[in-house]
Amino acid sequence: MIRINLLAVDRSKTKKKSGAAPLLAGNRLAIGCGLILVLAAGLIGFRFWTLGRQSAALDVSIAAAQLETERLHSLILQVQQFEQRKAQLQQRVVLIEQLRSGQTGPVHMLDQISRALPPMLWLTELKQDPKSDNDVLIDGRSTTLTGLSDFVANLEASGYFKRSIEIVTTTTETVPAPAGELIRFQIKAQFQQLGPPKPLRQTQLVALKRDIATGQATARKLPEFRGQVAELEGRLDNLKAILPAEKDAADLLRRMQTVAIQSHLTIKGFRPAPTVTKQLHAEWPINLDLDGTYHNLAIFLDRVGRFTRIVNISGVDVKGKDKPDPNSTITASCVATTFVLLEKPGVVKPGTPPAKGN
Repeated sequence: MIRINLLAVDRSKTKKKSGAAPLLAGNRLAIGCGLILVLAAGLIGFRFWTLGRQSAALDVSIAAAQLETERLHSLILQVQQFEQRKAQLQQRVVLIEQLRSGQTGPVHMLDQISRALPPMLWLTELKQDPKSDNDVLIDGRSTTLTGLSDFVANLEASGYFKRSIEIVTTTTETVPAPAGELIRFQIKAQFQQLGPPKPLRQTQLVALKRDIATGQATARKLPEFRGQVAELEGRLDNLKAILPAEKDAADLLRRMQTVAIQSHLTIKGFRPAPTVTKQLHAEWPINLDLDGTYHNLAIFLDRVGRFTRIVNISGVDVKGKDKPDPNSTITASCVATTFVLLEKPGVVKPGTPPAKGN
């Protein structure tokens, strides 16, 4: 009987299988590690490539931003120059408008005082305060205190004199013929113009910031600034026509004398004062002594106030004559001032002061 040992064969196969398994697992592990290394190297390479592109893009953006900043800085500088020019032009325009508004003040003052006079009250002297042309001292006579109170009330009601008008003094004096008493008074009033042209108020510009975002907004305003400056320059050229040049001063004074003759006034004194230089303009004051009537003085001041070129009257001092005649009831003194707009602030243009008239 033949016997076969099958157990030995089975053990041999088991030994072969157990030896191949570790080898297969090691190969798989090596392949996996290789794949991981390859993938990691690819990711690192891609990351470096991406960073390189981003760095190059940032360099390009920074260079473009620097160029844009330089361009906007140039535009901002132009805007600031236009702002300065605009402010200078605006100051000159406002100055001319203010001088122009004061040209008609004295005639309105005399007119309103004349309209406010009640019956049986008359004036003996009217004087503007040298320190402030708006303050006026008025002396006069009245037959009653009621007339004085009516005069003050009428002045306040006109709107041309600020409330309240101060009654400085009142005294009683006896007159021989006709026999009776008169109230001698002095009042102090403050004159004000009704509805004067108000200086123009331009919109204040937003402060410029030195960065690209606000620089772009400022750059967009540059055409607007150019338009505003051009408009102000044109307006200033038009307004310059109402300011007398130095060479025209003598002609202007001759015209004033002509107006005085037309108004039936006599110029008793004509004394040019020294030139006064302001920041933006120069002033040539001329002291005038006049003789005539109250009505004719008002006509003279009204005609001077209508001159195309600016001549402002200030320091009006009117006194009644002790021995009047129909054509000469008052004497008056005042200051007539002509103006010249200076091209360079603080510097008077070459020339001679206004010539003396006859």
